[in-house]
Amino acid sequence: PKVKTWLSLMDVDILDAQELFEILAGGDGKVGAQEFIKGMLRCKGTARSQDTTAILALCVRLKDQVAMLQDDIWRRRGGRIRNSM
Repeated sequence: PKVKTWLSLMDVDILDAQELFEILAGGDGKVGAQEFIKGMLRCKGTARSQDTTAILALCVRLKDQVAMLQDDIWRRRGGRIRNSM
């Protein structure tokens, strides 16, 4: 109940708590006090243009990497699409 109340005071929907934890944990499954405070402060308010630009750049790089992987797979298969069934 205390955590639920605290999250509510921070304008965090309880349904988003798991996703928020995963974001703050940074992949290691642990959230230290400083990491938590810094992450929560960044979550409050509107996104800064710097944050939005960084996310957009990351998305473009990921898209390019996926396209390169797809091309590599296509070439390794001799241009054939494997039947997945």
